[in-house]
Amino acid sequence: TGKQIDLFTLLESMTSSPHPSETYELVDYLFKNFANRKRYTEALIAKFDLSNSIAINLTGRFRVKERQCYSVL
Repeated sequence: TGKQIDLFTLLESMTSSPHPSETYELVDYLFKNFANRKRYTEALIAKFDLSNSIAINLTGRFRVKERQCYSVL
C-alpha cells in the first residue's frame, strides 16, 4: 500500500539501515503467511544448530514478546 517498488530497489535501499516497513515488505514478498515464515526460520535455526536468540523480527514490527536477547562472548 503506497509507493510501488521493485525487489532490486527494495534490497538496495535495505543494505545500510533497513526501515521496519522495508523489512515488512520483503517478508511479505518472500513468505505467503506467518506460518511459512516461522517454519522456515525454525528450520534454519535447527539446521545450523543456532540459538533462538539470533532470529530477527521479520514482521518489521516491534512487539514486546518478540524481543531478542544476545550473548557477547
